Amino acid sequence: MWNTKEYELLVTLLTLAILCSSASAQYWFQSGVKGGSASVNNHGASVNIQTIIPQNLNSGSLAFWVGETLSNGAFLQAGYVIQNSTGSYPLDCDMNGCYNYSMLSAGHAEWFYEYFPAGFNASFLGKLGLDNSAGANGTVHTYGFYASGTKWYFTMDGKTLGSIDLGTSTSGYNVPVAFGEIANTDTNSQFVTPVQLSNLSFYDGSRFSPVRKGYAYIGYGEGSAKTLKNTYGVEEIGNRINFFQIGSGLRITANDTQLWSLGYTLTINSQYANISNFTGYSAYSTQRISAPQYVELGNNTRARFAGWIGTGSGSYTGNSNITTVNMRSNITETAKWITQYYVGANTPYGSVNGSGWYDSGTTAHVSLESTTHQLTPTSRFSFVKWSDGNDSPSRSILVGKPYSLIARWNMQYLVNLSSNNKNSRPIGSGWYYANTTANITVNNTSFNENGKEYGFYEWNGSYSTLLQKPASSIYVNKSYSLTAEFFPIRNVTFNVVGENNKPLDNVILLINDRTYSQKGTLFTGVEYAATKAYYNGVNMTFQQLFSVESSNVTIRIPVYSVSVKTLDIFDVPFNTSVTVNFENGSVYSGYTGKNGTITFNSVPHGNLTAKINYFGFELSAGAVAGGAASFNLISTYDFMLAILIIAVIVIVALVSRHYFTGKRAA
Repeated sequence: MWNTKEYELLVTLLTLAILCSSASAQYWFQSGVKGGSASVNNHGASVNIQTIIPQNLNSGSLAFWVGETLSNGAFLQAGYVIQNSTGSYPLDCDMNGCYNYSMLSAGHAEWFYEYFPAGFNASFLGKLGLDNSAGANGTVHTYGFYASGTKWYFTMDGKTLGSIDLGTSTSGYNVPVAFGEIANTDTNSQFVTPVQLSNLSFYDGSRFSPVRKGYAYIGYGEGSAKTLKNTYGVEEIGNRINFFQIGSGLRITANDTQLWSLGYTLTINSQYANISNFTGYSAYSTQRISAPQYVELGNNTRARFAGWIGTGSGSYTGNSNITTVNMRSNITETAKWITQYYVGANTPYGSVNGSGWYDSGTTAHVSLESTTHQLTPTSRFSFVKWSDGNDSPSRSILVGKPYSLIARWNMQYLVNLSSNNKNSRPIGSGWYYANTTANITVNNTSFNENGKEYGFYEWNGSYSTLLQKPASSIYVNKSYSLTAEFFPIRNVTFNVVGENNKPLDNVILLINDRTYSQKGTLFTGVEYAATKAYYNGVNMTFQQLFSVESSNVTIRIPVYSVSVKTLDIFDVPFNTSVTVNFENGSVYSGYTGKNGTITFNSVPHGNLTAKINYFGFELSAGAVAGGAASFNLISTYDFMLAILIIAVIVIVALVSRHYFTGKRAA
């Protein structure tokens, strides 16, 4: 409840006794508003006061001020005062006396502040402004005070008027008041033109906030006579909160009648997170509002909190998702959200940059740190494209939906080409995808160096088959290292001979897998292998290694002369017909003649099987290439000789028998 003693209005009496010329008055009429209990323990107070002059008082003085008692019993106030007489007044008074007197005119308004330290109430302490320092008629000014530590500062329109240490920094359980006061008067019939006051506020140490509830007070100052009724009322103006007037002709309201109670609605609008609401809060209270940073929407989509947009006094507009608002009015806070999509980029090899959440409509930059992943010096994986078909390893994506990208890679092998001669450069070296074809060649297939003609010989190296053409194709299923070999070129005549060194014509040779007839172009410095020969319709396999040292090369092939001999049992040659089947499938026949021998010259692969028919007998014999097949049998001569011998033997036997038979008879 309101206690007039708390405001030490005797101080006002003492003050105005100095300011006013009359000392016979005994009434101090006070009318105004006190703050509610929510404004206790404050560190200052303020109010807006309208300057209304002249007031045409003929007794006492009129003042309008904001003040309060502090926790230690000290008192302070600030506002403006109107004297009813012209005179010289002190502008500055402290514990040591008053100073700086100035002439002030009756009916004019001057600002003032006043204080009483704890336990001191004997005289006026404070300051007074110059004539008309409270401003022109109808103007509105803010008067107040606040503590910094135990030092209190008095202000008008934010400008410091002075300060004093009062030994405390808080009002304790006391509340601020805003009063109009007729001091040192002897009548209650003087007309006081109503003065408008507004925004009675208390200081919480960081800001001034309007009192949430205001209560009427109509009464007397400390020490005032009370036989006359206080005729000066207080009432709200048009039901406006914390906007009231004091003066004559206004409602005389019972003390502690509530004039206003502030209450405001906090409206929160949000598309996501289920935080939309409409809630009533006490006026000037601090309320916490919050929203999550993100709201998951599914399918790699989410909403990102982007800030609050606030309307109303004390609202918040900014990016913090957790903040407070001060309920100085109805407040609407709208949560802003931005849709985000997840751009996921993955790779089985190496690393990728750019994965993450992106605001819709922004650009994601996705890139591989490397487009190759080395396995060995000659094998690697190489980036081909992304899973959506884009083949750029570094790309920008306008994000309007979620993305899930996977880097596709293929195996590559190195085809390394070189040349054994600086005059020809290989073409086609490089990395090739597995199971593709590398086309290789040289820029010069032949050239002259130091008077010698050089030509391409072959690609030599790790390829499974020798490549004997300068322009060749390689099926790449592994890495390759190939050298283009160039050697001096020489025209060569092949001298083909058989077993007896007899020259042979019309022979086709296979040398290093290339076919040659009697002449060809070969390279010096290369070892050749003659491995096959085609002669007289027969393919023969053999091997002769050679190198080209001159323009003539002798090639010896397996061609032989073979003989068939027919001898009787006495090793005497005799003539008979012979049929010879050679290994190559050819058949020869003839007679051995009187020498008992027949010879077949230049026979490919000379192994043979010879057969003879003699008097119905068929005999066989074999001969190795270069050897002879011999038959030993009874010839006609031998047969006749045998008959002759048999006849002689028979005759001799018969003669002998007759002889011996006759001898026995005799």
